[in-house]
Amino acid sequence: MKDILLRLSHVSTVKNGVVGLNKFSFLIATGEIIGIATINQQGIEDFLDIILHQQPAHSGCIFFSNHLSDIKRRNRTSIVDRRIRLVQGVSVTENLFIFRENFKSFYLNHGLLEKEATKLLKAYDIPISAQVNTKNLTTLQRLQIELLKELLSGRKLLILRDFGDLLSHSDLMTLSMLIKKMASEGVAFLYVGSYPDDFFHHCHHMAVYDEGKIQKIFYANEMNETALNLLPYQKSTFIHKSSPTECEPAILELNFYQNQQAILSSIKISKGECLTILDRDQLSATSLLNQLTKKRNRDLNTYWTVDFLQNKAESNLFFIPENAIQTALFHDCSYMFNFCFLLDIKLKKSVFSSRMLGSIKKEFKDEIGHRGKLTNIKNLDKYELLNLVYYRVLLLCPTVVFIFQPFVQIDMELQIHTLTLIEKLKQRGITVVILTSSLINSEYTVGSIVHLKDAIN
Repeated sequence: MKDILLRLSHVSTVKNGVVGLNKFSFLIATGEIIGIATINQQGIEDFLDIILHQQPAHSGCIFFSNHLSDIKRRNRTSIVDRRIRLVQGVSVTENLFIFRENFKSFYLNHGLLEKEATKLLKAYDIPISAQVNTKNLTTLQRLQIELLKELLSGRKLLILRDFGDLLSHSDLMTLSMLIKKMASEGVAFLYVGSYPDDFFHHCHHMAVYDEGKIQKIFYANEMNETALNLLPYQKSTFIHKSSPTECEPAILELNFYQNQQAILSSIKISKGECLTILDRDQLSATSLLNQLTKKRNRDLNTYWTVDFLQNKAESNLFFIPENAIQTALFHDCSYMFNFCFLLDIKLKKSVFSSRMLGSIKKEFKDEIGHRGKLTNIKNLDKYELLNLVYYRVLLLCPTVVFIFQPFVQIDMELQIHTLTLIEKLKQRGITVVILTSSLINSEYTVGSIVHLKDAIN
C-alpha cells in the first residue's frame, strides 16, 4: 500500500472576505501522477500555498505524510514552472550538487562531482553535458535539470504548472518520460494546468477543478479520450457565431517555408474569416512575429511571407501579443488612453479634441460604459482588461489582426471569453489569424483550423 503524502479534508480558505477553496478534499500518494484541470483559478493559489508554504486554512484538516500541518515541520515539496530556479552562469554539475539545498560538504572535488553528474544524467537519459553552462540550456533541458535537482534534494512531491505553455508537444512527451521514471522511484507529481491534453496521457488519474472544489475525478479505468471533454463541467457559455458569408475573394496569403525549401504551406484568407494555425511544436511563432514587426528573422530555417492580394495601400495589420493583459496595456494610464492608444497613427493626429473623444465614447458606449472616467486600470478585473485589449482593435478596425498564443496562462473560462471577443472582431469584418500551440475544446472554435505540422507533412 502506498504512503499518503498529502491529504486535504473539507478545506476552505477565505481572503478579504472572498472564498477560495470551498470544502476542498484531495489526496495524493507516493509515486502518483495526478492532473488537475482548472476550469477557473478560484482558490488555486491558496491550494498551492497550503502545499508549499503551509498556509493555514479557514476550516478543514490538512495532513502531510499522516501528520497534521505544522508550520515547524518542513514539507518536502516544491514547484517547477516558468520561473527559472537554477543558478545562472555556472555548470549543470554545480547546480545539481553545490547549489542544492541539502548539500553539506565543505570540501569540493569538482572532478568527482562532475563524474557523478554525468552518471546521473546518463541514468535518466538526459543528453546534456555536465559541464554546460545553465544559461545555455533550452527550456526542456532547464526543466529536466530542475527536476533532477529537486530529486537530489529529497523532494517527495513536485508540482508541475502549465508546462504546455512552456514546451512544444514533442518536448512535453520527452519530459514525460523523466517524470514517469521519477514517479516509479516514489516521487509524486501534481500537474496543474488548463489543458488536460498536456498531461492526460501521463496521469494515473485526473481531477476537474472549478470554483474551489473538485467536480469530477477520472480514475485509471475511465482514462480515455472522453475524459478530455470538459464541457459538462463548465458553465454554460454560448458564443454567438456570425452566420457564414458568401465566398469572398482572398485578401491575404501566408506562405510558410522551412529549411530553405519551397513553400510548404500556403494559406489564403478572406475578409471577416478566422483562421487558427495550430503549431503544437512551436515551429513558427517567432518568425511570423518578426515578419509582422519588420525585425530581422534570426531563424532562417523557418520563416513566413505575408502578402496582400488586394489594394495594399488600404490594408493594414495589427497584432495582439502573448499575455496581452500584461504586455499590451499601460496599467498606470487612464482607460481612454489605453482604449485610444495607436489611434493617433491611424488618424495622423497627435492631439484629440474633447469633441472627438466624446464621439468615441458615444459610439462605443456599450463597450466602455462608466469605465471611460477611470484614471488608471489597476483595479479592473481580468475580464475587463481583456475586453479593453480587444475593444481597442474594434476602434482601430484593421484589415487583419494576428493574435499570438491567446489561450496561455489563463483559465478555461477566460479562454472561452477570449473566443467571444474574437467573434466580435469577425462580426465587424476584421480578418483574424490565431497562432497557438494549444486549443480549447473544438466545440468553441470560431473558424477553420490548420495544423501546421500536418500541412508540412
